[in-house]
Amino acid sequence: MPKVLVADKINEKGVEVLEGSAEIVNNPKITPEELLKTIDQYDGIIVRSRTKMTKEVIENAKNLKIIARAKREAGFPNSKIMEMLI
Repeated sequence: MPKVLVADKINEKGVEVLEGSAEIVNNPKITPEELLKTIDQYDGIIVRSRTKMTKEVIENAKNLKIIARAKREAGFPNSKIMEMLI
Protein backbone atom coordinates (compact mmCIF):
# COMPACT_ATOMS: atom_id res chain seq x y z
CA MET A 1 0.00 0.00 0.00
CA PRO A 2 1.44 3.43 -0.89
CA LYS A 3 2.40 5.76 1.94
CA VAL A 4 1.22 9.36 1.53
CA LEU A 5 2.10 12.41 3.59
CA VAL A 6 -0.55 15.09 3.99
CA ALA A 7 1.82 17.97 4.75
CA ASP A 8 -0.75 20.78 5.01
CA LYS A 9 -4.19 21.08 6.50
CA ILE A 10 -6.88 19.68 4.21
CA ASN A 11 -10.52 18.89 4.76
CA GLU A 12 -11.00 15.80 6.96
CA LYS A 13 -13.32 14.30 4.32
CA GLY A 14 -10.40 14.34 1.90
CA VAL A 15 -8.23 12.50 4.40
CA GLU A 16 -11.00 9.93 4.98
CA VAL A 17 -11.31 9.25 1.24
CA LEU A 18 -7.58 8.68 0.96
CA GLU A 19 -7.38 6.37 3.99
CA GLY A 20 -9.03 3.54 2.11
CA SER A 21 -6.37 3.55 -0.60
CA ALA A 22 -3.12 4.38 1.16
CA GLU A 23 -1.32 4.60 4.46
CA ILE A 24 -1.91 8.25 5.32
CA VAL A 25 0.41 10.25 7.54
CA ASN A 26 -1.50 13.42 8.38
CA ASN A 27 1.13 15.90 9.61
CA PRO A 28 -0.05 19.42 8.66
CA LYS A 29 2.53 21.06 10.93
CA ILE A 30 5.61 19.28 9.58
CA THR A 31 8.64 21.54 9.60
CA PRO A 32 10.90 21.98 6.57
CA GLU A 33 13.65 20.18 8.48
CA GLU A 34 11.39 17.21 9.33
CA LEU A 35 10.17 17.05 5.74
CA LEU A 36 13.73 16.94 4.42
CA LYS A 37 14.64 14.13 6.83
CA THR A 38 11.55 11.98 6.16
CA ILE A 39 10.50 12.63 2.56
CA ASP A 40 12.24 9.45 1.36
CA GLN A 41 9.65 7.40 3.31
CA TYR A 42 6.72 8.50 1.13
CA ASP A 43 5.29 7.48 -2.22
CA GLY A 44 3.17 10.62 -2.41
CA ILE A 45 2.75 13.99 -0.77
CA ILE A 46 -0.21 16.33 -0.64
CA VAL A 47 0.55 20.01 -0.05
CA ARG A 48 -1.26 23.31 -0.19
CA SER A 49 0.63 26.58 -0.04
CA ARG A 50 2.45 26.30 3.32
CA THR A 51 4.74 23.38 2.45
CA LYS A 52 7.45 24.22 -0.06
CA MET A 53 8.72 21.44 -2.29
CA THR A 54 12.24 22.77 -2.72
CA LYS A 55 14.88 21.31 -5.01
CA GLU A 56 16.61 19.83 -1.96
CA VAL A 57 13.41 18.13 -0.75
CA ILE A 58 12.68 16.70 -4.19
CA GLU A 59 16.26 15.42 -4.56
CA ASN A 60 15.83 13.54 -1.26
CA ALA A 61 12.44 12.12 -2.26
CA LYS A 62 13.82 8.82 -3.58
CA ASN A 63 10.46 6.99 -3.45
CA LEU A 64 8.14 9.87 -4.32
CA LYS A 65 5.87 9.17 -7.29
CA ILE A 66 3.46 12.10 -7.07
CA ILE A 67 3.20 15.57 -5.61
CA ALA A 68 -0.42 16.68 -5.33
CA ARG A 69 -1.46 20.23 -4.57
CA ALA A 70 -4.78 20.35 -2.78
CA LYS A 71 -6.93 23.39 -3.26
CA ARG A 72 -10.56 24.21 -3.09
CA GLU A 73 -12.60 23.17 -6.09
CA ALA A 74 -9.59 21.79 -7.90
CA GLY A 75 -11.88 19.56 -9.94
CA PHE A 76 -9.54 16.60 -9.55
CA PRO A 77 -10.94 13.88 -7.29
CA ASN A 78 -8.71 12.34 -4.63
CA SER A 79 -9.57 8.90 -6.01
CA LYS A 80 -7.78 9.82 -9.24
CA ILE A 81 -4.69 10.82 -7.27
CA MET A 82 -4.68 7.42 -5.57
CA GLU A 83 -5.09 5.62 -8.91
CA MET A 84 -1.88 7.28 -10.10
CA LEU A 85 -0.01 6.00 -7.05
CA ILE A 86 -1.06 2.39 -7.46
